[in-house]
Amino acid sequence: MAEIQSLSQIFGSIMLRIPDYQRGYSWGESEIEALWRDLERARTQKRTHFTGVITVNKFSNDDFQNLLSEGIKEENIITESNSLVMNREEYKLYNVVDGQQRFTTILILLFCLINKLNDKEKQERLLKKYFRKETENKNHYFFGYHIDVPSRNYLLNNIFEEKKYQESQDVETLYTHNLQDAKAYFLHKIDKFSIDAIEDCIYTIENRLKFFMLILDEEVDISMAFETMNFRGKQLSGLERFKNRVVYLLSHNKRINEEQKTNRRKEVNDVWLEIYRWLGKGGESKLTDDEFLKAFWIIQFSNENMIDQDFKAYQKQIFETDFKDEESVYVGLNMIWLQNMKKAISLWYFINNPYDVNGDVEFNFQYTEVIQRSLYRIAHFPKGLGKYMQTLILAVLMRHLPKNDEYIETDNNPLEWIEDILWHIERHNVMFFLFHGNNTGFNKENIFRQSSLFYNKKRSVDHLITELDHGRKKDFSWYGVVKNIKRSTESWHRWDGTNFILREYEESLSGRIVSSNEAKVKFIYPTENDKNRRSYQKINILQLKNRNIYTYSLGNLLITKGNTTSKDFESIKDDIRKSTRSIIYQSEQEILKYNDWTTDAITERGKKILNTILEKWKIEKPKEREYDELFKA
Repeated sequence: MAEIQSLSQIFGSIMLRIPDYQRGYSWGESEIEALWRDLERARTQKRTHFTGVITVNKFSNDDFQNLLSEGIKEENIITESNSLVMNREEYKLYNVVDGQQRFTTILILLFCLINKLNDKEKQERLLKKYFRKETENKNHYFFGYHIDVPSRNYLLNNIFEEKKYQESQDVETLYTHNLQDAKAYFLHKIDKFSIDAIEDCIYTIENRLKFFMLILDEEVDISMAFETMNFRGKQLSGLERFKNRVVYLLSHNKRINEEQKTNRRKEVNDVWLEIYRWLGKGGESKLTDDEFLKAFWIIQFSNENMIDQDFKAYQKQIFETDFKDEESVYVGLNMIWLQNMKKAISLWYFINNPYDVNGDVEFNFQYTEVIQRSLYRIAHFPKGLGKYMQTLILAVLMRHLPKNDEYIETDNNPLEWIEDILWHIERHNVMFFLFHGNNTGFNKENIFRQSSLFYNKKRSVDHLITELDHGRKKDFSWYGVVKNIKRSTESWHRWDGTNFILREYEESLSGRIVSSNEAKVKFIYPTENDKNRRSYQKINILQLKNRNIYTYSLGNLLITKGNTTSKDFESIKDDIRKSTRSIIYQSEQEILKYNDWTTDAITERGKKILNTILEKWKIEKPKEREYDELFKA
């Protein structure tokens, strides 16, 4: 059955719920902005606007049970007619299968508009028509999430400002942040609207926006219909589809009874609540649904025979193999992976935001400053190179990071093992990505396999370290390093690792951590051909090609928080001596020991910086011939 209706026609005899297989509210500013433009066009041009399809289906027995949990009396529910009676008025009951994002957004805007009205009588009348019905001193809402859906309380309390609904504490997730952002967007848009404009906007929403209401036949498999329909509009993330698939398979599992199905579905909802709570925490590095899903799938479900194509098509593996149908071995009474997933999300947050867990009582694991520093460096490695290593780190932390209440033996300390593994991961990245210039996919397939093997206890810590140290040793050569650094005529200056190496060098001198966005790179011998450059007479006598080699050489580059404009050498030293900046880097102060700035000084300093880095990461030094290629004209 289907018909086109206005919002005013839809509401008044209907109650809509968003079921647990649906994703939460995921619209961002671009989708909200598009809807706002449509609404304003309909309002200003006083024309009807077709807003979209709202697909619904009738309540199931479980849905009726949810109504009881909301506080509705059993005698008021008429299952035969799929309806509810409140204060002698009958309301049809439907789940929203498709269209909830748009519908939710419109109702958030409508609520904001109604709250701006000066006419309190009209305000209350509209709230009672579109939002709530009071029975026995309690409000029941015409639109919202089922009671077992995490966003329910937040929508009622924080968005619809329900004062009488205080059954449980709100939990903030990525979805609840989106709800709040939508409300803030509309409040800003209508902030300076006149009362006439507010009322015109309300009238447009009530009467000019048209919806195609489609009620699905009972024979349609609702959960699968939802998954299919939601490839339109803003596509479901893999994590959202995964939840829907698990709920669907549980509902159709013939190996467990109804009570067990209900318990497992609640467990699924609880775990996904935890996942989106951690995803919504913010932090310096914003987490995405599907990066976490891929990392978790690799350690939990992949196997040692998989190749790069399998890892790329991980969602195909999930939906067409691992969780294909109700015969899946992963769905039933024994769903150990589900609790593993719950543990993994907090560790994934820690891997990406290691300093944001300081003082966070919800993060229930031990760690050290060394672990935090390594995780930060890996997450912020130049150009995101080697970021796939975070999957291996997840496997390591899942196995070995102790909880707060676990006792650690002095001579068998897992925190020290983790520190060691992280050091070797960093070394791998420095060698193969920075120095050798391998592409982003280098060694990824092998690391993903090692992640699965280690997590499933088929590899030891020693084996993992050996694999990181020697597994690709043949792929590193100083010939390749020289070729990578000398690709551009600006050599070291254009090399991806220059900023990293200069910061590493400073850290080795001062012990101070220098973040990637803190320091600027300055040329000592200037690139500009001005009066300051002319003061460097011993370099200026060189031919242009040779002069450029020293201009862009590592030894001629300096990190600073000061001015990067060109200056003669004595002025640079005076600036360092007399600077009132809060931070003068040790590597800047080293420049003071040079009486003159020459090609020999540039070469000497460049070699010193490089050797310091090689010694730190225990990388074999180049031969003298290769030093010359790197530093001399």
